[in-house]
Amino acid sequence: MSRPRLRAGALVAVAASVAALALTACSSSGGSSNNSDPSGGATSPAGSVSSTSANSAVAQAMKDLAPYEVADPTISLPALSSKPPTGKTVDFVTCPLATCLEIQKAAQAAAKAVGWSVKVFNGGVSPASFTSAMDAVVQTPNDGVLAIGILPNSAFQTQLNALKSKGVPFVAVASASPVGDGMIANFSSTPEIAKSGTVMADWIVADSGANAHVAYFWDPSLTQHTSAKDAFVSQLHSLCPSTCSVDVQSTNFSTGIGTADPKQVVSYLQRNPSVNYLVVGIGDATAGIPQALAAAGLAGKVKIVTRLADTINFKDIQAGTEAMSVTEETYEVGWRMIDVLIRHMEGSSLSCCTTPIGTIHVITKDNLPSDLNVPYSVPNYQSFFTKAWQLAS
Repeated sequence: MSRPRLRAGALVAVAASVAALALTACSSSGGSSNNSDPSGGATSPAGSVSSTSANSAVAQAMKDLAPYEVADPTISLPALSSKPPTGKTVDFVTCPLATCLEIQKAAQAAAKAVGWSVKVFNGGVSPASFTSAMDAVVQTPNDGVLAIGILPNSAFQTQLNALKSKGVPFVAVASASPVGDGMIANFSSTPEIAKSGTVMADWIVADSGANAHVAYFWDPSLTQHTSAKDAFVSQLHSLCPSTCSVDVQSTNFSTGIGTADPKQVVSYLQRNPSVNYLVVGIGDATAGIPQALAAAGLAGKVKIVTRLADTINFKDIQAGTEAMSVTEETYEVGWRMIDVLIRHMEGSSLSCCTTPIGTIHVITKDNLPSDLNVPYSVPNYQSFFTKAWQLAS
């Protein structure tokens, strides 16, 4: 099976991988984790609890889950005090991956809505190409710089310092670095990634009646996904410590999607027949897993749950081979990047918008998007921005 084109999971995955390369600290992956450490290894149920405790766990999970299951999610933004200034130009350091281009085009659409223009630089997917693009930007920067967070800020601090000295704000997507030292905002960052892990755990507890035995497959070299894994494990233990379990399994998404990963999952499930939920850390990485389970006679033995939902997940959910996938923002991120620049220029508080938890949405067979061939987005998401910008009523 050929490897699928990565979309939703690719951006953060590549950013984390390239960051690790730049720091010469890549960790090896592909084996399993069988530790008792709740942050990353196998855990086992301690025994049975009363139905009252199970009901309480389910009730709490459903309460926590409710905001992410609404039919028409919205985006909350404080209104600007006046319309944005026009005639600005911003630089965008993009990459050739589908998600990068989607965010770039969304930022261009948002800029057009306020009368701005965008100058695009191709940052590639390597440390050298990204640094070269940043070198070009800082020579004659425009009114703001937007970039895909391919590298940690420490790897191009010289360029950030140059922007800061010129009073040019820098905004990133999926950066592994915290806001500061010239970076005024970072989208699709740790808080949002962690929340998606919590939401997956809530859904599984509610769906299972607090009786879930989970195998969580992830790639530890993609370090930015650690917060999703940790939040999932923590929430599962918090809600049903005695009747739920999770075994965290390491794999290598960069080489195993559609090939080695499905075989590893099948082998694991054959050895662990009590597992009833399979969590895959990135939506794209489910490729080939339903087919492999069916070929091994395991179809319907586990419910597949994932995050960073992509079109492959929507189609598997429609086919009944995947149970649930959590979406995170794509197009909306481009508009958020322009929004935070506007607020910075206006001198408004950025407390709303520096590392927001973007719209996270639970997708099941009951609420599949009308178009299964594009990433999910909040219905009419543009209107929430134009209203906040005093451009629409």
